[in-house]
Formats: sequence, C-alpha cells, structure tokens
Amino acid sequence: MGMLVLLYAGVACNVGTQSPTALFRLPSPMPGGPTSEPTIEIPTEAGNTLLPPGWAPTVPPIAYIYAVVLVTEGGTLEAHVSADGGSAAAGSLAWDAVDLHGTGNVSVIGGDAWVDLNLPGGGTGWVERKNLTEFVPSGTFCTDPGPLALFPAMGMAINTSNGSALAALVSPVHGLAVEYIHGGTPRVYAPPELASIFTSTESVNWGLGPGSGLPVMGTFNDLVRPDLVNVLGGAYTPYCNTIQLGGASYTVQWPVEWKNINFYSLYKPGTTGNELSWMTWLAGVDYVDGLPYIFSLSRYNWEP
Repeated sequence: MGMLVLLYAGVACNVGTQSPTALFRLPSPMPGGPTSEPTIEIPTEAGNTLLPPGWAPTVPPIAYIYAVVLVTEGGTLEAHVSADGGSAAAGSLAWDAVDLHGTGNVSVIGGDAWVDLNLPGGGTGWVERKNLTEFVPSGTFCTDPGPLALFPAMGMAINTSNGSALAALVSPVHGLAVEYIHGGTPRVYAPPELASIFTSTESVNWGLGPGSGLPVMGTFNDLVRPDLVNVLGGAYTPYCNTIQLGGASYTVQWPVEWKNINFYSLYKPGTTGNELSWMTWLAGVDYVDGLPYIFSLSRYNWEP
C-alpha cells in the first residue's frame, strides 16, 4: 500500500500546514533540549498498576522540567527522600503541578524508575517517572512541528499493519492508551505489545455500546484499526489542545489525569448529506528526551 496522504483543511492554534516527514523519522529535539543523550534501559516496571508488567520504559539521564500526570483530580503525588516508595516523605506535589525542575539524578530500583526533583516548597524529593511527563507549555506545543509529523507516520504504520513501526512512535515511558468507546476504560498497550497489536487475538472490552448498552468486544485490528484508517487516511483537520467534534449528544472533556499531556483533535467532518458521519480521534502527545511521542488515542463519533 502507498503512503497515506494527509490533506490539511486547516490547522488551529496557528500551527500552519505541515509537510509529512520521511516515514518514522522523528523531528529534532525541541530547542534547548538534548541531541543524542543515551537512555537507561529498565528491566521491568514492577508494581506499576497502570501498565502491564514485563516491559522496559526508558528514562532520560539528564535534568528536565517535568509535570505531573496520571494522578486523580485533587490528589497528590508523594515525593520521597530516596528512590524508594517505602522511604520517608520529602514532600508532595499537586495532581496538576507543572514546571518541576529535575536535579539531573535518576535511579532504577527494583525495576522502578525514579527522578529527583527540586520541590516547590524547598528541598528535593524522588518521584516515580511513570507519574511525570516532560513539561511543554501549550503555546510551545502548538508551534512545534514535531507532533504533526507523527500523525502521517502513524497513519502509514496503521494502514500497513506495521506494529514495530507503530511502537517506534509511541511513548517509551507510558505506552499507548486507547479509548475506543466514549466513557469506556482505556486499554493501555506497553511498547512491546505493539509489535503484535495487529495480529493479537485479544478481545478487549472497550465499554458499553451507546445504542445497545451492551459491552463492545473485539480486537484492536478488527475494531480500532478501521476507524483510525478512516480518519488518518482522509481529509482531516488537526486542532491543537482543542476538542473539535461534529456535533454530539454527550460532553467531552480531556481526562483530568492527563491534564498536563498536550493533544490534538484529528477531526474528519461528515460527508455532504451525511453530516453525522464525522469522527474525531484525540491524540495525546508525551515528550521523552525532548521528542514527541503518541501517548493516547481516544475516538469520538455521533451517538444517538
């Protein structure tokens, strides 16, 4: 199959039309970021309830500015005096904290990655890397061409059922969260799972169908892939940090646990005479070592 052609009808946030880059070639790091820093391979992500066990995220070995993710609204993230969840508390961070400066120290203890931060109240404390993303302000994100370069590459990987190519575009720290049914529980795919995502026979419970009220069951390849091809292979418009729908009977909000993850609405309008055939995929973007990766994909369409 040939490369999917992305037809931009327009771009929000004054991003401007971007030309697709070479297949799977990620853009250069953000200005001021690292260029070719090595990464630390972690044998396993033991004890992480958010991701399947047995996979190895990477951790930047140099200082970055971080923001908190994957903490419930109103909650706090505890920082410790050492890279150990059983050690004494050094302080706490709000669920939506941003502009957190790392000291440059990282550690891997028992398979868990930890980052040493300068705490807002003074002193330093260790926080699990899985609850952090590299902080990128919305204005910076919306003018960064890197995320827009991901989507054509992702479209081709999905169109050609190339799991390894898709894995190269997904966050090596957080994996890929897929929400196929509005209000359903996202299925989080760890990077190693993505290599076989198109051949996997796992029947996922994506949530309750809007018409039947019954669980929607099916594989990623049978249910999710066709709708991704539908949008990424057509004329869609990316809207930066804005939820764009074609009219819905429900309210959509960016998940509070993902508040510090920037995103694009990949919106494909309905056809003339069938305006309700619109579809939107919200694509969350996570930065790792200064480079953007796909963090999440959430589908929205017309529901009765």
